[in-house]
Amino acid sequence: MNQEVGMRIQKLVRRSGMRVKDFAEKLSVTPETASRIINGKYNVSPVLAQRIADLFFTSGGFNQNRLRHSRARVCSAYLWA
Repeated sequence: MNQEVGMRIQKLVRRSGMRVKDFAEKLSVTPETASRIINGKYNVSPVLAQRIADLFFTSGGFNQNRLRHSRARVCSAYLWA
């Protein structure tokens, strides 16, 4: 996985206030896998990438325009990695 994508996911997790364990549970992965995702050391499948995007970008508590832009950057980085 691209380190840039991992860094973006790490920022999203930190901003959300989630712990790695919480992130793992929401994605239905082990805490070890969640840690590897956050650190950019896990090759995320398109399905898992969509689950990550859905986790962070469907919440009503965020500015939707900003989220759409961030989602596009995360997905673009994933696709072009």
